[in-house]
Amino acid sequence: MKLFSDTSDQLSLPSAVRDIVTPTADKPPVGVGPYTTMLDVPFSKVEGLGVNRSTPICVKMDDTLVVALQLLMTRKVQALAVVDDREVIVDVVSRADVMRMETQGQYNVDITIREALSFRLGSSICVFHEDDLLRDIVQLFVRSRVKELFIVDEKSDKLKGQLGVVELIRFIVENGKP
Repeated sequence: MKLFSDTSDQLSLPSAVRDIVTPTADKPPVGVGPYTTMLDVPFSKVEGLGVNRSTPICVKMDDTLVVALQLLMTRKVQALAVVDDREVIVDVVSRADVMRMETQGQYNVDITIREALSFRLGSSICVFHEDDLLRDIVQLFVRSRVKELFIVDEKSDKLKGQLGVVELIRFIVENGKP
């Protein structure tokens, strides 16, 4: 389930990303078992990629903004999932959201996440499943222009963890070494 909507089936990657993920004569494709390249491997088969892959880092709507800020800083992530009582993502709060509130003069760490997010126009919740291919995850990062994607259970939509774009880029650049 990818909540980010995109009508196109094809994605044109920016040249910087395309140069990294496209095999060349001096950088042959990395064969991984039955897969042609490392990007054809399902996320679930790449152990070690994603520090928070099996650790949900989240807040609830009634938590205060200070709780979210503490988690953002201590866990060194760019965004947090906001979950309901079933641990299903209902929204996302990011470092950029906090900065935006400050510039609009609405910054108060004692307000709830619900109140903090009410000042925002909207956001995209971008998720993937553990069996999604790394190639699809790269494309989702490029399309959505977010810094964190959230891993959810395919059947229950329950939050399982998250993956940062920096972690994925480092994995690609280092030829599949998590």
